[in-house]
Amino acid sequence: ETLAISYTLREVAIDRPVSVHIYNLAGRLVAELPMLPSRSGRFRQEWDGTDAKGQRVSPGIYLYELSLEVEQTERKMGFVSVAY
Repeated sequence: ETLAISYTLREVAIDRPVSVHIYNLAGRLVAELPMLPSRSGRFRQEWDGTDAKGQRVSPGIYLYELSLEVEQTERKMGFVSVAY
């Protein structure tokens, strides 16, 4: 199973790097999704629930950070719950 992280970009005229990082509640980086060049529109990235080593993460709550690199980096955060 995978978790879909959807987002909409507005007023982005040229391709800009968008990255998604997944953290545990201790603030440690668990996974980094592939960086996608994006401009205005709807996008979706999927996380398979594994860490950087390919191991399934423990059940619990995780934070995700969505970053858009423009003149000044913009960040949005949310949380997801993992259960098996």
